Amino acid sequence: MKAPAHDMGSLMSIERNRLLSLIEFSQQSARLRGKPAATVAAHGLFALYEHEIQGLPGIRINVNESEDEIWLAVERLHETRPPDIASAVLRPWVLITHAPTAEPQLRDATDGASLIAEGTHCSSESPPEQGKPVIAPETTVMLSDYNTCAVVKAQFATYLDTKWRPWAEEEKLRRKTIRIYSQLFTLKQQLEGGIVEAQLERLGRGPRHLELQPYRRELSAGNTAGRNVPQPCDGRSGNSTSGCRCSHRSRLVRIRR
Repeated sequence: MKAPAHDMGSLMSIERNRLLSLIEFSQQSARLRGKPAATVAAHGLFALYEHEIQGLPGIRINVNESEDEIWLAVERLHETRPPDIASAVLRPWVLITHAPTAEPQLRDATDGASLIAEGTHCSSESPPEQGKPVIAPETTVMLSDYNTCAVVKAQFATYLDTKWRPWAEEEKLRRKTIRIYSQLFTLKQQLEGGIVEAQLERLGRGPRHLELQPYRRELSAGNTAGRNVPQPCDGRSGNSTSGCRCSHRSRLVRIRR
């Protein structure tokens, strides 16, 4: 004999309420075992202060574009390459990396093949070209012995002063923003336990920028997984010097696509 439908519904409601109570008990027990953090630094995971992000590209503070209270918005930036060297005379002599902290250097020597590839010389294995010195591809050329050494050094100094150093100063700031974005995205994964979005981020299909807003965790009878509910904040929690208090427990890193 089957039980009436209303009895089954009542039984399920009782079981759901018991499950919610058990979850709440587990959460409170976990909180009691841990020592509450009295300061932002005591959290030990991630802390970000306003003075650390002032002037960084792609970062906005206290954004008022909607009804939501957004303390911090971070765009997803990408690294840029160093400026190209326009001079064919200079290019084969420059040793350069993509790091804005490693200043380019002049090579002490290069080979004939590099000079031929840049078009400033012609190969001894090919018919001569008018106006171009002939050189064997395997020849080693010392900069100190190069007939246009002074030109190379002058163009290199100009490239550093007018191209590379201005790029490096901007790129250092850009890469700080990139690191902050990565840290916030990792924090979001820790808070939400997301796996799919983390995988998409590693594949380069992550969100375009991150936003930070306060929230509280709420459980209901119809949703045992809980949900994040936006919650106003008085701006004093966490003892941070900024409107952005990334390490506070009641914060949600939200994704805007």
